[in-house]
Amino acid sequence: MASDQKELLQKIRHIFLMAHDMAINATSHLPENQKVATGRINEGNLDFAAWEMAEIVKQLQEGKDIFPKLADFFLKMAYNYHIFVDANKRTTYTLIKIILYADKFHLKTNYAKDYHFIVEVAAGLKTREEIEAWLRQKSEQLREDVNISIEDELKEAI
Repeated sequence: MASDQKELLQKIRHIFLMAHDMAINATSHLPENQKVATGRINEGNLDFAAWEMAEIVKQLQEGKDIFPKLADFFLKMAYNYHIFVDANKRTTYTLIKIILYADKFHLKTNYAKDYHFIVEVAAGLKTREEIEAWLRQKSEQLREDVNISIEDELKEAI
């Protein structure tokens, strides 16, 4: 593996861990018995997920439509690849918000509002096509002059 690719995968792993921390921190206001557990349970899945996200980044850089690949990523991360002890769905949702924002799209929803859809994805009840349609429906192209703080957006989202 080329050192550039290794470096990109390390950066993406770091983004995953930051997104997970954001998802965990979003529950800090809850009573102790409702807070989520922390920790990783599968390093291999983290590596695989980083590779999947690197493919999306590559498509993004090439100006390609990322929605089909993003829908695959959503399905794999929420349904198949459990990296963390808890907050896998919220972490996936957070990462999707970040990726769409990088592609100048705003995912106009929040986790609580679309919780049932996200749970259905995690239960394997949604197809990749349904997820892609949902992502497209909920996404709005940002104008060049619009500046949304991704940090504020994610705090509101989860």
